[in-house]
Formats: sequence, C-alpha cells, structure tokens
Amino acid sequence: RALYLGVHLHAAGEHRQSIEPLLLGCRELLDDGRFAEAQRYVALLEEVLLGLVLPYEDRLWCEVWWLRSETESRTGHFEGARATCVLALQWHANDRRFRYRLALSISYLGGVDESSAILQGLIDTCSEADAYPDLPMCYRGLGVNCQVRADHEGALLNARAARTLSEGKAAPPDLAQMDIQIGAVLLGLHRLDEAEALMRS
Repeated sequence: RALYLGVHLHAAGEHRQSIEPLLLGCRELLDDGRFAEAQRYVALLEEVLLGLVLPYEDRLWCEVWWLRSETESRTGHFEGARATCVLALQWHANDRRFRYRLALSISYLGGVDESSAILQGLIDTCSEADAYPDLPMCYRGLGVNCQVRADHEGALLNARAARTLSEGKAAPPDLAQMDIQIGAVLLGLHRLDEAEALMRS
C-alpha cells in the first residue's frame, strides 16, 4: 500500500521521496473513513514539508492543506477547516477548491449569507473550463444554504442545476447523492409522489 511505502521511506530518511506515497495513503484513509489516522499522517506530511523548507507557494503545501481541511470538515471541526482554507488562500488564491470549502465551513458555522455570497462569486467567475466539477459543487452548496433558510424552492432550483450540470460527467455515487438532495427538498415541499419516483429511478 502507498501509506506503508511512504512510512518506510520516511523512516529510512528518504523524506522527499516519501511525500507522494504519503499523500496517496492519506487520500485512501479518507476514502475508507479512517479520519483520525489520516489526520496523523497529514501532520507527518506537514513536518516533512517544513523540514525540507519548501516555500508555502509550492503546490505540495496546497495538497497537504487540502487534505487537512478535508479531515477537519469530515470530523466536524469546521472552525479548523475554515482557518486552513484561509491560510491556503493566502498562498494559493486561485485554487477554487479552498474557496468552496471555505464557503461550506462558514455555512456550518452559521454564516449562511456569507457562504452564499462566496459560492455565488465562484459561479459568476467560473469559466467554461471550470464548469465541471466547480459549478455543480457551488450549486449544491447554494442548495444546502437555501434549505437552512427554509427556502425550499431555491434549494430545489440549485440542487437540480447541480444534477443537470453533472449528467454524463459525475460518477454514479455522486449522482446518487445529488438525487438524495433533490429528494429531500421535494419531501420538504410535500411533493411526495415526485420524491418517491426519484428515489425509485
């Protein structure tokens, strides 16, 4: 496994060579839901990059901060995720992933209006090349924020926009998650027949 190789290389003093397998290993841990282990190895990666005196402008920092924000988000540490995104954006201002995660973190912390403004700003500046997966992610985020405000019609509009933009591009599990979001909104609107038909399709 990648993680085993990365740990072995690190223990042998091959710190530079350990970075890529450690990155891959962390992603695998996240995919497996092993968040505490992922956090431990993200911390190890940060130690490695500091030891190599890599400047914060280096893309490797970007990848490590992304993993850190992912572990923080998925363990409910939204203030930590917000702070990590702010840090990353100081050095990688054009990385749209961090703006998206910043918006979600702010939303979970209660700043729904600020979150929606960030997401709308991302949508307004999206080029055709960024259309997937950036636009669907933003519309999904706006949909969630609308649900928080009990704006079910807005939530449905945004959730369906995300689903339409992802058709033929997203993996089946991602499309299923979007259908679940749409179904939940339909239930909130008491459109039970539509929700049931969607869940059966």
